Amino acid sequence: ALLSLTYLQEHDVYAWAAHITQGYYESVCTVSEGLEDVVYAIVRRTPTIGGTTRRYIERMKSRLFASAEESFCVDSGLTFRGESFDIETIVETELPAILMVGHTFVDGDVVRITGLVGLDELNDNYYQVTGATAFGVYLNNMVGDPIDITGYSAYQTGGTVQRATDSITGLYHLAGAAVTALCDGQVDADLAVSSTGSVTLTQPACVVHIGLAYGCRLQTLEVNFQGDVVQSRKKQVAKVTVRVENTRGLKVGPT
Repeated sequence: ALLSLTYLQEHDVYAWAAHITQGYYESVCTVSEGLEDVVYAIVRRTPTIGGTTRRYIERMKSRLFASAEESFCVDSGLTFRGESFDIETIVETELPAILMVGHTFVDGDVVRITGLVGLDELNDNYYQVTGATAFGVYLNNMVGDPIDITGYSAYQTGGTVQRATDSITGLYHLAGAAVTALCDGQVDADLAVSSTGSVTLTQPACVVHIGLAYGCRLQTLEVNFQGDVVQSRKKQVAKVTVRVENTRGLKVGPT
């Protein structure tokens, strides 16, 4: 395991942590990059990947995440980010035509729309491209039926169309391994990497962080009360309240 010490001088708080991975840390250094000291490590991966012991130079990802879907919380991982195009305008007929300059979508592609002002009922949903031309596309829902915007709010401005995929390639360094992916902010676990470095996701996604899974565990200090020492006494905890920020998938229980 890799050991780290967190120290907050202004609060006189310090704590050790162990970073356990599927392998062995053989060498570690830090490099100043912007406002962060970034950790680089040479890691010997086990069990052997592709039948051969392999060593990789790996960079620890920043923990400053802008959103849930940008939370890179895997080891030895890679990121897929689908190509996106800004919407010029939407022709609001019964079957809306989405006009974009220089797009590369073809019929059958899966896409997600975000950032629409007006017609925002289409935001954050997945669609199949149909009727693609050099100027734009029409959309079907994920079962192949045309999108009918009758009764939707009127389009005003903005919006982005981003390509989604359920097939991730380029994971040659993890061939034969079991991996976990964060797909547009949702976890897709227990995925098998083929001998050619490809993985099939449960469903298409636009932003995918994929790699070796690990678990995070926080152990609190012993329960105590100001002015009364109770650490040596038996205690029965009936309820626990946890205050967190931008957190998901949390479980609380005895160690």
